[in-house]
Amino acid sequence: MSASRTERLLNLLIALLNTRYGLRRSELREKVYHDTSGNDVAFGRMFERDKNDLRQFGFEVETLTDLGWSGDDPATTRYRIGKESNRLPDVQLDPEEWTVLLLASQLWERAALGTAAQSALRKLQASGRMADVELPAGLQPRIKPAGQAFDDLVAAMHARHPVTFRYLAGSTGKEEERTVEPWGLGSRFGQWYLVGHDRARQATRHFRLSRFTSAVATLDNEQYSPPADFNIRKELDRLPELPLRTAGVKVREGRLLALRRRALPASPPSDGADPADAGYDRISLHYRDPETLAEELASYGPDAVAAAPEDLVEAVRRRLRAAAAFSDSPARRTLSRLPVHGRRVPGPRRTSSSGCSNWSRSWCTTRACTSRTWHAISA
Repeated sequence: MSASRTERLLNLLIALLNTRYGLRRSELREKVYHDTSGNDVAFGRMFERDKNDLRQFGFEVETLTDLGWSGDDPATTRYRIGKESNRLPDVQLDPEEWTVLLLASQLWERAALGTAAQSALRKLQASGRMADVELPAGLQPRIKPAGQAFDDLVAAMHARHPVTFRYLAGSTGKEEERTVEPWGLGSRFGQWYLVGHDRARQATRHFRLSRFTSAVATLDNEQYSPPADFNIRKELDRLPELPLRTAGVKVREGRLLALRRRALPASPPSDGADPADAGYDRISLHYRDPETLAEELASYGPDAVAAAPEDLVEAVRRRLRAAAAFSDSPARRTLSRLPVHGRRVPGPRRTSSSGCSNWSRSWCTTRACTSRTWHAISA
């Protein structure tokens, strides 16, 4: 369809939508078509074609005739498009369905799509039909935030740019540089996965975002085309669930009660004879993904120390080393002196026995900056 015809149809649509009593053909010819050719037959054919086009687009053109006049007389026939006839009916939801929508919005509250979820929730609340909706007591769903890598990958997929990143291979345990054409992102077994074409291996591969060991770099000068029949759900359905394993963890006495409740009944906390275990209890936990459990244990700082197996211990140490490197980085020291709400934040003053300033602990999300945790890193 040409640009001129598209503009003509749009002008006709606006005119017919914004008239209450309808417009005669002569009025449309003058105000919309601006036709001064004088050829009534040619204009009549064009007008009929345009009406048929609008009907094909879903707009019902109504024909109104003055009382006592024939409908075949163009001088007394008026046209309009009723606004209500072209609107979808309001969505009717029962209380259970409103509850599901509310839960879905809270599911993304702290994840990458939290802003969009809250915007959608405000539009639903504006209807006034969620006032009587109550969530089940104690139920608060969450999707685990995927971090900055998620946002970078989404942007690269939309622009169709390849990406590079360092990845900890699950089969070999080694970090490798990967160049991937990202096709899709999805969640499976509580983890986010990237599915795409690995250029080095010339095959489709799955990458767990929790195994990324570097930032995602976008190759802005390159483009790719994803497969037309790609389906992220079908790809993720092929992933086998990781086997159930048992981890040994030392927990500080009197701490982490929620973690202790997950301890295996067959392995209750014990005092332990090792002097290094003084002040700690040993518990056993079931887990499937060492990276997920390592992230949790590292966040507990000195209150939890991974004891076995070795890949779990190394995963915790890797996160603590990264926290230590960030704590000592020049960028962090610069951030520590940035103005906050119009005042200057003092730089680090007191230093703990680990060499990490007390202020910088707030930047260390894994709470690794204690002497006990440094011991766990080097142990």
